[in-house]
Amino acid sequence: MCRLRIERCLFSLVATVVLIILGSHKSTIWTRSSDVVIKTGGESMPVQYQFKAVPKPPQFKCGIKTCPDDHFTFVLKSGIGNVIGPKICFEDKTYVSGILNNVKRGINMVLINGSTGEVLKVASFEMHFGKPQPVADFLKYIKPNTIILLASYNEPARIMTTEIRELFFQMGSLHVLQLASRDSWVFAGASGAIGNSPFERVRKQIAGENKYGKWPDAVYLEGCFPKNPLGKDLVRSSVNQTD
Repeated sequence: MCRLRIERCLFSLVATVVLIILGSHKSTIWTRSSDVVIKTGGESMPVQYQFKAVPKPPQFKCGIKTCPDDHFTFVLKSGIGNVIGPKICFEDKTYVSGILNNVKRGINMVLINGSTGEVLKVASFEMHFGKPQPVADFLKYIKPNTIILLASYNEPARIMTTEIRELFFQMGSLHVLQLASRDSWVFAGASGAIGNSPFERVRKQIAGENKYGKWPDAVYLEGCFPKNPLGKDLVRSSVNQTD
């Protein structure tokens, strides 16, 4: 009986010492769920964690799934007849469209630095009653490693010369060699790239088969164009998101 009393006394003494030690600390922190409880001077005060939101990279650009880091995202759509203008979207920004009122009855282009993605030039050329020499001079001006995005509207080929066709061919266009009046045409190529670009669509104007009288339906193209295309084989380097 005496031994049990001694054990109880020792337990009470140890417990008292522990409480004194704990009480000597001004603040002790426990973590529970999403709160932190700070005990100070016998009072408890819950403190909420503050989480800083980390922005996520966009999952979509130009309305399509974002391309890999070593590619640029683009969307091209030719115009419809002589009513609805074409569209050129690059890296989630539209640079050419009827809404922007910067299209011409002919070919509409955006030039892009192939390394940085900087848009260098937005240009449109009248291909029905215009003159071919300014078009040829513009294409000759394009430097190596420059990406070209193109969408036609109404009339892409009426004044197109052999020289103009050859300049487009050197940037990867194959269909330009047979492009005819009122065809619908979209194209993405690069100056100094190797081979024919996989990013090109043409819908031929065929009497009796056109969707809009004298004009065929629009053509649409979306894809991932490789960065730094100079000297690259476009077919091997490209990620094409279209069928």
